[in-house]
Amino acid sequence: MSVSVDNPIKQKRIAYISDHQFPLNRSDADAEQAVNTVSSLAEEGLEVKLIIPKRWKNIGVPISIRKKNIQDYYRVGNSFEMAELLHLPLMPLRLEKYSHALLATPYAKITNCDILYARNRAHAIVALNMGMPVVFETYRIYSHSLFGFAKPLARLTHRRNLLGVIHHSIPSRENLIEAGADQNKTIVIHNGFNPKQLQPKLTQAQARAVLGWDKMAKIISYTGRLDKMKGIDFLLDLAEMTPEINFHLVGKTVSDRDDWIEREVVRRKLKNVRRFPWVETKEVAKFFYASDLLIIPPTAKPLTKYKRTVLPIKTFLYLSSGVPILAPELPDTSGVLNYKNSALVEPDNLLLAQKTIRRIFEDKTWAKGIAEQAKLDSQNYTWERRAKKIIDFLNKRLRELNN
Repeated sequence: MSVSVDNPIKQKRIAYISDHQFPLNRSDADAEQAVNTVSSLAEEGLEVKLIIPKRWKNIGVPISIRKKNIQDYYRVGNSFEMAELLHLPLMPLRLEKYSHALLATPYAKITNCDILYARNRAHAIVALNMGMPVVFETYRIYSHSLFGFAKPLARLTHRRNLLGVIHHSIPSRENLIEAGADQNKTIVIHNGFNPKQLQPKLTQAQARAVLGWDKMAKIISYTGRLDKMKGIDFLLDLAEMTPEINFHLVGKTVSDRDDWIEREVVRRKLKNVRRFPWVETKEVAKFFYASDLLIIPPTAKPLTKYKRTVLPIKTFLYLSSGVPILAPELPDTSGVLNYKNSALVEPDNLLLAQKTIRRIFEDKTWAKGIAEQAKLDSQNYTWERRAKKIIDFLNKRLRELNN
């Protein structure tokens, strides 16, 4: 069978359009996800062009230098192409999201790109209306309300040039199917991790020496955004109930007051909570290795109330760290976390979470077992593995389209 029939996606040029200006010197899982997706697809042999807005201050900076900065920051390969387009100046309303959609899509078409790959609905809609084949990727569980995007997106899946929708979790896909989407055009492909981010590998003693942490302390770590909508207030509740265990929170706030955690720590007289500033992705591994337990706040609120945290991307790095994980048993983690590779607890059950935390410190054999299984399972969630799954899906869709 010819390559063009067996692997039609390799005959196409893909324009991956993002409205972010990389690298982002802040905690942003979207940026990490986008760059690793682009790089891993290119490493698998696809022609992929990343098209992003250009910072006005970068006018005159060669594209080769800008690309090298992104490669070094996210520790990815250089197989992809890159272009930067001028846009409206950055504003609080982020109007450049829309100006970039209007500029980048025609640019992709003019530069002979065959498929547009996007996570922003504006980019996808503009490209669909221009007749370009589109791949849309989302982590969101869209609202079914009158002004929600679930039903409009579901209708778009019935258009011939919408190749497919790639979801990051099972609930995201199920939500779209309930809204009337073409099931054949939707698929769950979980996010991944870059093994380079976990280098160099350190023992717990080595990592604690580097960070200056007490080598005898019992330490639980959380890394990421430190907003209430991420469930951090629930971690403070847990810290209050387990005063013999240290809670280390690594990251920064985005939507809440920067000092809200410190104020709560003082108000509650918590002596076992420490906050650490946000660190670049390449620096975060040492915090994993220095910990006894990594935690995803065991509350349903980020998923069910705020609906902005769906299977956090940190899950995949946590899995590969070799450190036990405690997490809530929720629909979004289904298919990734289970009772063999993590300590799953009923969400918003403080007493059960407290009991499980103490069991992890007391039952070393069990804790070691789930950590080892997690590390083994993580090999299915590298960005390389994810790229292969995306390629398989797109090849399937292109063959169906050609038939």
